[in-house]
Amino acid sequence: MRHSLDPNSVGIVIACGNPHFYVTQHLIITLRTIFNVTLPIEVFYSGKHDLSSKRIKVLERLPGVEMRNLHNYFPRETKRVKAWSAKPYTILASRFSTVLFIDADVSFLKSPVEVLTNSERFKKYGILFYRDRKLWFPSGTLNGVRLLHKMNPHLSRNAMHGPYAQSIFPNVTGTTNEMESGFMAVDKSRSGVLFTLLFAAKLNGRRERQDFYKASHGDKEAFWFAAEVLRVPYEFNPSYAGTIGVLDQQSNGTHLRICGGQMLHLNEANEPFWIHGGGVLAQNFRTNRPPFRFVALEWMAFQHRFGINEQLWDERIDCMHQEVTQTAPVGPDLGALLDTHRHVYRTGIRDAP
Repeated sequence: MRHSLDPNSVGIVIACGNPHFYVTQHLIITLRTIFNVTLPIEVFYSGKHDLSSKRIKVLERLPGVEMRNLHNYFPRETKRVKAWSAKPYTILASRFSTVLFIDADVSFLKSPVEVLTNSERFKKYGILFYRDRKLWFPSGTLNGVRLLHKMNPHLSRNAMHGPYAQSIFPNVTGTTNEMESGFMAVDKSRSGVLFTLLFAAKLNGRRERQDFYKASHGDKEAFWFAAEVLRVPYEFNPSYAGTIGVLDQQSNGTHLRICGGQMLHLNEANEPFWIHGGGVLAQNFRTNRPPFRFVALEWMAFQHRFGINEQLWDERIDCMHQEVTQTAPVGPDLGALLDTHRHVYRTGIRDAP
């Protein structure tokens, strides 16, 4: 598989089905026009029933876009992929040696290419993962935590310092989610990274995912579980996901309650970097079609640091109750950028004829 890669090549990989048709256009257009990203882009789909031929033609007219049918690469397994399970297969099938994998419903606030030069973690390990929201509810399941400890009873120091792995211990309120797979950077020329992706693909296989998805919310934990089991070194981006939305009336003098369905991720310099969950679109983006409906994005809440026994999210997972020092208004510059994202939806999106 390594011999099939274009040596030293770097590119972007997106998985797109019919529900992601509009957000995929938005993602590609904003990368090209707002951030001047010139990297080639491969858009993967899983057969004719996943993405219509008319929509394929619309996407392949976008600059620097190559359409790829995943069935041509893993004909047996990928004919049975469902939703999340396609992700590791698209990364493996890509001709690029270094892949920036991006979910179709991600919106960037800075160029994603910055991780290639600015991320010390990526330069050191050839892989960069981002954290999900730090969530803990009495009704939450620990099946994933138990599975991780069963797969590898001797976890790395990196894992054991995190609240996910520590959730196995009594009287510890950790998190039932650890990884967010909406954006990943991977260098497949490194053997350990390649084997990690192969193992992650196996966990998302037709048979394996029937059990794995009972322990994990979809594909996301598979990537770092694989690295842990194989003893491949990695690190997460330091901060957990925050949110971007509006200021709630339940805020007070010391804490603000910020409500929004979108997850906000920071870069290693603790700057707003990318939004997952539809960005400026009012949810649900799968049913949000022209004329598009937009959501107010006025305040941000972050989680630069975390305590083991700490819970900041309400049970609907759309509001974050955070200290004032861990919040900030969007501000005029970021607000103008978000307006540009809205403008792309209003004027740049094409429908299939």
